[in-house]
Amino acid sequence: MRFVLLYICTIFLIVSCANSTKEILPPTTLEHLPPTLETTGDMDKESLDLQLLGIAAKYPDKTTRWWVNYKRARIWETERPGVSCPLYMELAQTRQFPLQQVALLRAFAACEGADLRFLPKKQVVPEEFPEWMRALATEIALGKARRDGDQRTHLQLAYEKSKQNLPPQEKVELTKEALKLAQQLADGDMIKTLQARLIKLAPKFKVNPPPSEYLEVAFDFRRYREFNEARKYYQKVLSGPRFSYADKVVALKGIRTVFKLERKKPEYLQATVDLASYIETAWRKRKKPPFALTDEYHESEILLARTHWTLGQAATAQKILARLSQTLKGKHNLSEVFWLRGRMAEETGQYQEAIDWFDQGLAELKGKNGSLGEKISWYRAWNLRKLRKFEEAKVAMEKLKSAADNEFSRFRYSFWLAMTLKNLGQSDPARLELESLTKEDPLGYYGLLAYRELGRPVTVEGLNKSALHEEPEISPKFRGLLERPYVEWLLAVGESQIANDYLDHIADGYRKRENQDEATWVGLFRYYAKSGIYLSLYNQLGKLEPLQRNSILNRYPELVFPTPYKDLVSSSSNRYGVSAELIYAIMRQESAFNPAARSPADAFGLMQLLPEVAQRTAQENQVDFKKDIELYEPHINIPIGSAYLRELWDRFNGQFILTVASYNASEDAIFTWLRTRFRGDTLEFIEDIPYEETRGYVRLVMRNLVFYNLMISGKPTIPFPEWCLALTAPSTTSQ
Repeated sequence: MRFVLLYICTIFLIVSCANSTKEILPPTTLEHLPPTLETTGDMDKESLDLQLLGIAAKYPDKTTRWWVNYKRARIWETERPGVSCPLYMELAQTRQFPLQQVALLRAFAACEGADLRFLPKKQVVPEEFPEWMRALATEIALGKARRDGDQRTHLQLAYEKSKQNLPPQEKVELTKEALKLAQQLADGDMIKTLQARLIKLAPKFKVNPPPSEYLEVAFDFRRYREFNEARKYYQKVLSGPRFSYADKVVALKGIRTVFKLERKKPEYLQATVDLASYIETAWRKRKKPPFALTDEYHESEILLARTHWTLGQAATAQKILARLSQTLKGKHNLSEVFWLRGRMAEETGQYQEAIDWFDQGLAELKGKNGSLGEKISWYRAWNLRKLRKFEEAKVAMEKLKSAADNEFSRFRYSFWLAMTLKNLGQSDPARLELESLTKEDPLGYYGLLAYRELGRPVTVEGLNKSALHEEPEISPKFRGLLERPYVEWLLAVGESQIANDYLDHIADGYRKRENQDEATWVGLFRYYAKSGIYLSLYNQLGKLEPLQRNSILNRYPELVFPTPYKDLVSSSSNRYGVSAELIYAIMRQESAFNPAARSPADAFGLMQLLPEVAQRTAQENQVDFKKDIELYEPHINIPIGSAYLRELWDRFNGQFILTVASYNASEDAIFTWLRTRFRGDTLEFIEDIPYEETRGYVRLVMRNLVFYNLMISGKPTIPFPEWCLALTAPSTTSQ
């Protein structure tokens, strides 16, 4: 009888918890913080379970018991629900346990049949949980509906989940799953709704699409790397008499992009020629073409010239630009044409000719500088410096610095102004510029170079303390901002996604307040860092005002230079002989530690690997890899990325700049740049990298590497790593 009464009381408490929709979080106190305990070593589930039981025996207090029970329940949730279910049930009926609601959700996932027969509902209702738990609630409810064979609930939940913030492929698969169920249930309305949604998410699934949707279908096939199908639909547009001029331009651009993604250079060039020729023909047919068409013609010829130049055909590019200058003289602004001609002259060492072209470009702008005017002015100053006309270069750089409308450009101009002042023998003004850079840009590329030029070791204020291991600090005025036991328990038991969604909810609300303070933001960012979902941290940090953001970056750099996936990085580092610092430097820049990242160029995962590169590298290094989608898995992506880094490192004789540049751009381009642009000064070579994306990438990865060297060294300061700037002369470097 006593057992029966206890059982009834237990069920009553669970029912009460399940029915509570008003109380979002259970009442908690700081007495209920999780224990500061961790499991040790990389072990199988049986060994881990034994270790947890040992911890429970050693520390019999209440919070340790909660922590152990939750960890054990998570371990056996799939394989041994008979172990997991009663542990979750006990936690779900413990009113003082901060994760009572989360444990209830997990109980629905682990428990079956009789275990849940006393609960008022057979399904989880996601809307009854706070918004930061609804993704998990929907996933668990969907899993239970699948197991129960409840087709109607299964259909609705698959549809709802497909509308959540998920990768496109996952949205498509969930929609297809729901559509199949709707067809089985003969639910005509849902069939129509889901068919429309599937086609909206992935137009390629439309059977016999009408001509009006060919471009949309082609784009979708391209997105899914089904290039032949994409080309087929683009060709239908080009050959169809009813398609407009604008449609055919889009199709020609699409074919060009497909060949670019396939790395088929001859076809890519021909597609660019076809695009420019088609637009030119349309332009010449009009006696008085409208400005929009003239502008399109100008842009297509610029694109053609740049494509030839990129592929090493500078002479052809020059002819195209010369012809364009004659054709559009007095009809269109030619400043970009003159800028490109100046850049090509600079590449061949004709610096005065380059300056002359830049002067023509600035004259063409007639004082309306904007971003292009600033770019032309910079290269004019840069070529004055190359000609050793340092006084003129100094004046030009001072003007650029005073007019710069963003911090990065100002830091760039400031650094090269300092170097030019040194060339003029004006050491005191140069030192003042460099001193200012170390204060204003301590975490930036030019700030680090300033330390180097001053002969000082690199140091950052915040690296003298550990931001991640200090007690999270929330200013007294906002102590009620979040439930500290709740978020710390989420992190302690590995519920990182709920923690991240909860922090987003808190941060978005706090951002609306007028009297925000830095201490509160730092406290929130520490929790983000502990969740391991760094992309959200960077997104929230990026929304702050620049002064506040820079202050936090300077004082707490460990928040933005984290070291996740330590075991995978360490094993890959040892296996392939690539430093962990370099792996982290690349990973941070490529994906911000987001394993689901995918670039417009179809690079996947943490280290942003192209599928064809990953396939070849995996085969050569015996890494088990079969499908592109597997590149989203860290245990596959990191080893392949590290092996590829080693391959590039060997190919470029251990030269950091060339290795990093080739990770971002083609190796052929790197050798061309080295041959045409390296004249003995490594820093000048970095500035001369013609691809803006690659130039910025090299700077940022070098910045990352310095900070990872500093943090992993465990020292408060390190000398600037000069080996990063080692570069071999073109005559001794070969393909």
